[in-house]
Amino acid sequence: MLRGYICIFPDVRMFIVALLAIISCSSDKTSIQGEDLAVLKQKYGARTVNYFYETVFHEDFARKNNDNLLKWTDDPTIAIKGRASRMDTASVREVIAEIDALGLPVKCRLAQAPDSGAIQIFFGNVGEVASFIGFEDLDAMGVDTSSSFGFAKPESYEGRLIKARVGIYFSPNDTTAASRREVVLEEIVQTLGIFGDSYSYPSSLFFQNWNPQKRFTDLDKQVLRLLYEPAILPNYSRLSFETDFADNLYAVNSNEKLQKYLQNSSLNSQMARDLDEIFSGDLLLKHPKEVNVFLFGAFSRRDSVTIAEASSELSKLSPNLKIAIGLHHASEPDHGIVICLEENRKQEPAVLQNGETIAGKSCMYPKIIKSKILLSFNLSDRSEGLRQQSLVNSLYFSLVPIKMTKSRIDELYTLTNGRISFSRHYADLLRIVYANELVDGYDRREFLKIKSNLALL
Repeated sequence: MLRGYICIFPDVRMFIVALLAIISCSSDKTSIQGEDLAVLKQKYGARTVNYFYETVFHEDFARKNNDNLLKWTDDPTIAIKGRASRMDTASVREVIAEIDALGLPVKCRLAQAPDSGAIQIFFGNVGEVASFIGFEDLDAMGVDTSSSFGFAKPESYEGRLIKARVGIYFSPNDTTAASRREVVLEEIVQTLGIFGDSYSYPSSLFFQNWNPQKRFTDLDKQVLRLLYEPAILPNYSRLSFETDFADNLYAVNSNEKLQKYLQNSSLNSQMARDLDEIFSGDLLLKHPKEVNVFLFGAFSRRDSVTIAEASSELSKLSPNLKIAIGLHHASEPDHGIVICLEENRKQEPAVLQNGETIAGKSCMYPKIIKSKILLSFNLSDRSEGLRQQSLVNSLYFSLVPIKMTKSRIDELYTLTNGRISFSRHYADLLRIVYANELVDGYDRREFLKIKSNLALL
């Protein structure tokens, strides 16, 4: 009997382990079934999947990415508290209607009593908002308290959102209904489970920096729809998402994807050296996929046309780069490419150029969020001859952050019948820099390993 027991014990143990594995798999309520996953991949493209990843699995001011997503399974009621004006109350009602029009499985509605709302939105001054949310020192967090801002603080259980507090402060200078409504919209949408901001799309509601042109874009709406797909259950893990959507996620298996891309690009030694130079220290930093160019100072109509034509030609070089002339601002924007042009007859050099680059590192992916270029011309014949070239150079070398040498300036572009045409090398360089395979924040040491294994032409 004893021998028989000992003899069959390994088989019994294997059976128990297998049974537990089956039970574990069947009880894993966060996994996506194969057929459902195929439907999601067909319904949502790589752009949506990647933006979902960086906004849903990241939280503002968090030091690490979120391990699991959160979502509502019951209709959230919204209560308005604090110093809400009629304009603020109207904004909340409009936002609820806009979100409900998306046809999500859950519907937002106003609470019957101020204390009964699952989502409580508090309007007040800086101190009141900080107290309501539970933050002690907004300045230490890097919050600009001179401007309007909002914060959302959720509560959840096993991946299900059950409560949320939203604190909103409006600067006395922020009196327009549209800008105040945009803050309300962003905070309510984020309480639905999109807690992270991003630098990738300045037009997006979730853009980290200030931009009065932000709106609830089609991409934002697709991210929210994906979050509330029935196949994606509460507590769905980031690791599972990375596994399920590995073929569409740029940051997953990035070394293999980049190596394959560079091999297919047939690099020569000059291109490899230029790519090595784009890294800022050990990290790759580049502008967002959408870049606004802002013009300040003594721009003539011809100067503006030059920037517009160069922006158009550069946008054609990469499907991942859209460059547009931004609307004029009274104050200098904190994102995009800002070109300030001066004319100074007293300066000796025909052209003087200075610049600075500002990086953002509080979101999932670090980026260059602003390049500022100061151009000064002394109005001599030589400066007039260099004017167009200086403007085109300032734009290109802001997008591709390599040193602006004389040989690079001479080889950057040609004029054909008055049209700007970028040389093959620098067109390819920009295309590679803004390729999806070259992920924001990519480690230079990994790039050097890949480069050492490439057969350069």
